[in-house]
Amino acid sequence: MTKTSKKTYSRLLPAALILFILFAATFPFVAGLTYSGRSESPDHILTYTENKLTWDSGTKVDANGVAQLSAFEAKYDNAAASDGSNIVAPGTTGYDIVRLKNSIDGSIKYTAVLYSIKTSDDLAVESSLSGSGFSDTSSYPLPDGVKNSDVVRAVSGTLGGGQIQDFDIDWIWEYTDGTDADAVDTALGDKAAEGSPDDVTVGIYIVVEDNNSYIKPTAPKTGDTAFTGVYYTLFALSAVTMIILFFVGRRRDKEEEEKPCES
Repeated sequence: MTKTSKKTYSRLLPAALILFILFAATFPFVAGLTYSGRSESPDHILTYTENKLTWDSGTKVDANGVAQLSAFEAKYDNAAASDGSNIVAPGTTGYDIVRLKNSIDGSIKYTAVLYSIKTSDDLAVESSLSGSGFSDTSSYPLPDGVKNSDVVRAVSGTLGGGQIQDFDIDWIWEYTDGTDADAVDTALGDKAAEGSPDDVTVGIYIVVEDNNSYIKPTAPKTGDTAFTGVYYTLFALSAVTMIILFFVGRRRDKEEEEKPCES
């Protein structure tokens, strides 16, 4: 190894090490995780940047910016339609984690509204919103088509810069025995068999207050996830560089050991 290559190696190794450490330290934030936070990963992520709220690309968002949660998304025994699609049935449950990320330095004030709309009062599906860091509020905006009677719970709170707020969404259709319950279930099943099944829509509407107005969420646009892809690429390149430099260093040391001593 020449003197010039030795000098280049001695400079590259610390630089690559520092770069790798920086990427590793910021990886949890890019991935939507926290060092001391919960172990579960969020199902839906809403990110606040300056004057903008954007849902992740995997979340179904309507024209109002509402995240439409897929209640009972998993298939259950005896709870699938003849075409294989998922359906709601007595005894089934569902659970989602919705995460609000504040990517700016300053604090933000937010309001979150969980609502449920049923096509029939006989659908005994109950939804709930829980978590810590917020409190109930009676002052909240509603998206078009949603009434106060549809609201399950409305909460508000303040989120510091670079922090996250999780909302736990649960829903369940309790299974009950009895003649009356069986009659209701049979009637619902008959409607489904006739091609006009009842349905339940669970949505969460989150807004951020700014200058006495609400910043409403939007669906992701093409390119919104480009930064994440670039980050992962650079992270991988820094790791590969570290590995290459490691083996180059070992080879250099071996060559130094095998070099004949000058008499």
